[in-house]
Amino acid sequence: FIFLAGGGAKDFKPEKDQWWGRRDAHCRSVAAALWQAPSTPYPNVSGASLLYDDLSLIRMDVDLANKWAVPTEHCLVTGWRDVATGKKTKGMSCRKAVWKKGCKDEEEEASLSEQDKLEKTFGYLLDGTPAETAVVLLHEDYPIELPTFGPLTNHMQSKLKQIVFVMGAVRDVTETEEAAVLKVCSEKEIVAVGCNLGRTAEFTSKIVHALNLCHVSARLAPAVDALVAAQDTGDLA
Repeated sequence: FIFLAGGGAKDFKPEKDQWWGRRDAHCRSVAAALWQAPSTPYPNVSGASLLYDDLSLIRMDVDLANKWAVPTEHCLVTGWRDVATGKKTKGMSCRKAVWKKGCKDEEEEASLSEQDKLEKTFGYLLDGTPAETAVVLLHEDYPIELPTFGPLTNHMQSKLKQIVFVMGAVRDVTETEEAAVLKVCSEKEIVAVGCNLGRTAEFTSKIVHALNLCHVSARLAPAVDALVAAQDTGDLA
């Protein structure tokens, strides 16, 4: 899961109330992505990332479910603050300005546009993905619904090895971010599709819970397969 969030990773304050930076929603989304039950990570979920407006990046993996039985707000926000200030936390890391990777000098860094930086950041996030990967952009305004319900008999044996979901957390994915994701996927020859999970706006955490439930019910990969097949044949129109 890649969650696009407002603000930056430089000012986490675990002692503040839940409305500080809408951290409550970010915590619920991460908890929904990684914890199936206390001390139990979701099977086959590799991790979740928070990408902020300032392009700072916090990455988390399922080791957190072993570290903290219950993902409380205070634990998560304290962890985010710690890694953002350089401390080590098992299962969590913070990277700032990953877009500088590959730049020869400060002059080259200064020449990059904001769009260039965004594309390089998404490129970093998608580095190392297997060939059989699909990137799914989720938003209620996409015209096609992810077909997780109904018959999927023609697609029950999925060849997908990884599915990356990209969605906003509190805010929507911007057109600039969408364009950057699609460009990076095209360059890396990764299949990318956009869809909704219903046309009504919902909490990001609720969407994530639904996706994980479909996954453990063996319906998620076949649904993405069906969506990709429809895109390939032009049936999405």
